[in-house]
Formats: sequence, C-alpha cells, structure tokens
Amino acid sequence: MTIRFVLIGQRIAHYRKQRDMTQIELAAVVGIGKRTIGKIENGYDMRLSVLLAIADALNVPLHELLDYEQTALPTLSTCEREKILGHLKAIAELLPG
Repeated sequence: MTIRFVLIGQRIAHYRKQRDMTQIELAAVVGIGKRTIGKIENGYDMRLSVLLAIADALNVPLHELLDYEQTALPTLSTCEREKILGHLKAIAELLPG
C-alpha cells in the first residue's frame, strides 16, 4: 500500500486557493513556515499532526484531503476504512486545538 502524497498536497493547494489563502497565510494559521507548506503541497513532509492542523485551518475534513478511494487505501474494505477514519478522528480530538 502506498500513499500518494503528491495528490494529498494537490488537494491541500486546491482547498487553500479555493479559500483565497496564500501559502504564507495558511502557514501562519497552522504555525509552520511557508517553505513547509510548499513542501507539503509538493508531496513532501507529511506529518499527521501537521495534516490535521491544515485540515482544521482549511475547515476541510481530513478524509477529504486523504481521499482514500484515490490514494492510500483503495484495497481496504469499507469496514477497515471506517476503522481508520475513526482512529484519525480520535487522534484529532486528542490534539490541542
């Protein structure tokens, strides 16, 4: 199983632009550098905590950025996907917000 980080980065860029945000503005909201946002949008530096913060800043559910059907999890059953989504939601609730 491989995660297509480039596609996730493209989705982040899409939602950021849709909200008329610059990389600098998104970086400031998330609390990271503009250069890091650029790396993420190009498919690098994909830490879960940062992805959760970006999803929150863009007001986008994390699963929309990950889009399991097209990226990492196409071979998993619906039940397995739901379990993973549940784990991601639990992690998001544990992070300071």
